[in-house]
Amino acid sequence: MDPHLKRRIRQMSPQELEELKRYINNWRPTGEPSESLSWVIEAFETECKRLLLGFIQPAVRDIVRGHTPELESFFKVACPDSKVVTKRVILATGLDLLYKNLRDMGVAVSPRVLANNLPRVSSVLDAAFPGYARHGMLSAIVKRG
Repeated sequence: MDPHLKRRIRQMSPQELEELKRYINNWRPTGEPSESLSWVIEAFETECKRLLLGFIQPAVRDIVRGHTPELESFFKVACPDSKVVTKRVILATGLDLLYKNLRDMGVAVSPRVLANNLPRVSSVLDAAFPGYARHGMLSAIVKRG
């Protein structure tokens, strides 16, 4: 690594380091990180921390990135015109339901297992709130006020 780059990184403030970390975690060789990638990955990491699942490895982020387009398509139908904060709350609810579903099946849940099962978020949300996603009303589960 370039010594000048190392020196510059050491001189960064905590906010600059956090921004650099987010950039590196969301960087893709094919182009710029999109807003959807960043909020999905951040929501996933937040829920893994809340569920005490451990460290999120770069390979797990890649799995989440791979499932992001499918999740975005689901959110476009399930809660059209919703803000990112609303989608994050809904995704967090879906991840919590998915975690409980996997635990009930006797699966030892890790960040990798949860990431591999991300396509099931839509089905666990539909099971918990029948018809809401299909009719574009999933944002109604988020408490207003």
